[in-house]
Amino acid sequence: AESDEGTPLSRVFRLVYGSLPSPAARILRLLSLAPAGLVDPQTASALAGCSVNGARSTLDDFVAAGLLRTLDSPLPQYEVPGCLQPLLHALAETQDRPAELQLARARMLERTVRLLQSCRAITETDSPQAREKLLGTPRALRFPTPRAAADWLRVRQPALLASARLAVADGELDTLARRLMSQLVRAMVAHFGTRAAAPELYGIHRLVLDVAERRDLPREKAAALLNLADLDAQTGRTTEALARYRAALDAGREANDPYATGRAMESVGGAHQELGDHDRAADWFGRALAQRLARDERAEA
Repeated sequence: AESDEGTPLSRVFRLVYGSLPSPAARILRLLSLAPAGLVDPQTASALAGCSVNGARSTLDDFVAAGLLRTLDSPLPQYEVPGCLQPLLHALAETQDRPAELQLARARMLERTVRLLQSCRAITETDSPQAREKLLGTPRALRFPTPRAAADWLRVRQPALLASARLAVADGELDTLARRLMSQLVRAMVAHFGTRAAAPELYGIHRLVLDVAERRDLPREKAAALLNLADLDAQTGRTTEALARYRAALDAGREANDPYATGRAMESVGGAHQELGDHDRAADWFGRALAQRLARDERAEA
């Protein structure tokens, strides 16, 4: 009965949205920024700048109103129905200033970075520095056990990977995007191992390479290429690995980074050895050895 504008869904949505208190209405609009439409209390808390408990209570109210779906998950996790996504995006664009939306994105990414740091740090039980750093983390960002951290990482992995892709696509939050990807890689390796996480790591390193090329960061470009090449080599794509190792060598020279150039030369030699070209392998190992000796790096030599 409200009007004939829009679809029945949009009219009912406007009616429900109009009945929400102002703080809840703001949180609902900001859920349009949730990566892949997946949200948990920590994400909602960061987006809105409110407490985690307050965010969870509001999310449960949204479920009761049919605005969110709960997911079958060992941890509290919700999904924004796809049919509501365009309505929420339109509301956010008209009701919130662009600077406020960007700030909400930045808060969400910063919270995610800190959760990933905590997720990884709890695996470093032998390190007094890691334990001390963990104790300095706010209680809301700590995990009680390594198992709880691994469960969180597994459940939130689709949203975390979507966060990385969206942060890189945004183009204005590259510093946060780089920190997020670095911590995501370290947490996944710590909990799942390089081999098990290889498909996801490959995608993350591709994103790192995109940012490094866009920002003209040769040192980070070299690191990303080395990581991608290592994954290629581990999965038998030796020719592709060789091309990336040589590109990493060029980037390392541009950055004047002796670690990257030495590592790249050794890896180029290893790739030639794997391909059965022992003359070229010996040549590249010789170049790497000469650099190590010139820098007086005896153990590496």
